[in-house]
Amino acid sequence: MNDPASAHRPAESGQVLSISSGAHLVVSVPAVLGAIHHASGPLAARKLPRPPTAVDTRNAVAVAVVISELVREVEVAPRTPGGAVEIPEAPAEFARRAGTSLSEAEAAVSLLYAAGVLARVESPSAARLRFADGMLAEEPTLALVAWEEVRTRLHSVGATLPPAMAVVRELARASSVVDPANGSSWANATLGRLADRTLFQRTALSTAITALESAGLIERGQRRGQEGQYRLLPSAFGTEWPLPADGPGPQPGLAPAAPAPPAAPAAAPLDPAPAPRGAAPAIPMQIAGVPIEVPPGVPVRVEIDALGRQFVHVGPHVVIGPL
Repeated sequence: MNDPASAHRPAESGQVLSISSGAHLVVSVPAVLGAIHHASGPLAARKLPRPPTAVDTRNAVAVAVVISELVREVEVAPRTPGGAVEIPEAPAEFARRAGTSLSEAEAAVSLLYAAGVLARVESPSAARLRFADGMLAEEPTLALVAWEEVRTRLHSVGATLPPAMAVVRELARASSVVDPANGSSWANATLGRLADRTLFQRTALSTAITALESAGLIERGQRRGQEGQYRLLPSAFGTEWPLPADGPGPQPGLAPAAPAPPAAPAAAPLDPAPAPRGAAPAIPMQIAGVPIEVPPGVPVRVEIDALGRQFVHVGPHVVIGPL
C-alpha cells in the first residue's frame, strides 16, 4: 500500500507532472491526509475551528473519494492533473455514497475546504466545487472500482459501508489490474496496517473483511502470521460475479484460499459428565447447527482471528470453528 508519508503536494513551478492522458486520475488519499495534517499544524495559514478527530479525518477521506467518483462520472474526456472539473455541492448524495450521516458529510466537506483539498466555484445557480491543484494522482486500480456495485453488494449482506469501502479503497491502492474481468492482483495486508491507513478500529475492519467476502467482492489467499493476502474480485470492477450462496468460499476459476487451521472435532454433541445432584442444570446451546450442553461454570467465548473468522471456545480445551 502507498505510504502516507509520500503524500502528493500542490504542483509548483518546475515540478515534473505525469505525461499520462489523465484517464486514471483520482483523488490522492495521501494528499488529502497530508493537507488535513498540515491544516491542523502550527504552520497552517488559518486555524481550523478544532483539531480533527480520527472520525473527522476518515469521513473527509471517504467524501473526497466520493467526490472523485462523481467527477469521473461527469467527465467526457481525459483531463490534465489540475483537477478543474466542477460538480454540484450535494452533501445528501455525498452522504448516501460514503455511508455517513448528512451532518457527517457536511462536516467532511467543511474540513476539506478548510484544509485546501476543495475549492468552491462561484455559480449563480448552485454551489459547485472542484479539487484544488495537486489533489489528484494516477491510481489505475482505484480509478476502475465500480463503487455503486460495491455499495449494492454490501447493502445486500447488511454491511456497514464506511469501513468496508475503506478496505476496498486500500486494497485497490495496493494492487494492480490487467483485466478487470479477472479481478486485481494479490495485496498483502494486516489489520494493523489497514487500521493505520483507514483510521478504523481492527474489530470494525475484521467485520468489514468478512462482509466483503460474503458480498463476493474480495477473496482471501494465503496467510503468514498476522499478514494475509487479499484481492478484489471482478465484481469490484463492475463485472458480473455471483454472490456466494452459503457465505464466503472459493469461486469457480480462482485459486483456492489457504486451508483454515484445523478445529477441534465438533461433529457430534458434547457429552459432559452428569451434574452432581443439586447442581444447576447444563445450559443448552447450538453452535454452527450443533447442539451442545455446557456444564455450569464452563466459560464460552467467541474469538475473531486476524482474517475475521470466528471461533467459539468452550472451556479451556474445546474450539469450534471457523464458523
